[in-house]
Amino acid sequence: GTSALALAVLVAVSALTGAGAAWVSASVLEIPGKVHLPVTPTTAVAWTARWLLHPAGVVVRWRQVESALRHAALLATAVLGLLLLRRVRLETLLGSLAALLLAVVAAGPAMWPWYFAWGLSLLAACRGPQRSRLLALALAAVVFEVKPDGILGLPLHTAPAVLAGYLLLAGAAWLAVRASARKRAEQARPLSERGALL
Repeated sequence: GTSALALAVLVAVSALTGAGAAWVSASVLEIPGKVHLPVTPTTAVAWTARWLLHPAGVVVRWRQVESALRHAALLATAVLGLLLLRRVRLETLLGSLAALLLAVVAAGPAMWPWYFAWGLSLLAACRGPQRSRLLALALAAVVFEVKPDGILGLPLHTAPAVLAGYLLLAGAAWLAVRASARKRAEQARPLSERGALL
């Protein structure tokens, strides 16, 4: 039912706009792989490696490095999916699915900011992330990545700065998770062990 309706809408829009079926081809799926955005983690790492090693006379074919990193990122995402599937419970299902969707976007060949809507819409329904200041800061920063004409506001040579930003965010997230785990562990301890007066 739903699939038939979606197909009917797709055919109707294609006919009414005059696009026909010409846009449906295998070449459409190749386009993301031809885009090199500095905000895409694999591109940022490959370009930064080229930038760091060039002064030393080391030639880095960054597009080949980027391609290899994309395959590794795809494999890592598949492993993450299997780990999340193995540990999934009903109460963690939403958060696990959100994490996997965000990982798929981050590991993809072209990471446009609006792709994160997939995982963020699920993450917004989870209790913990709703109170995260780090997440709010990251979402506010995303607004400034794309210019009003839809073009990314960061040129490719800003990849090292973007990568540094990612590392800072990852470090801050790691510290926040550790602090949260310590707080939960402390709250789980009996009062007598916390030094409370009996």
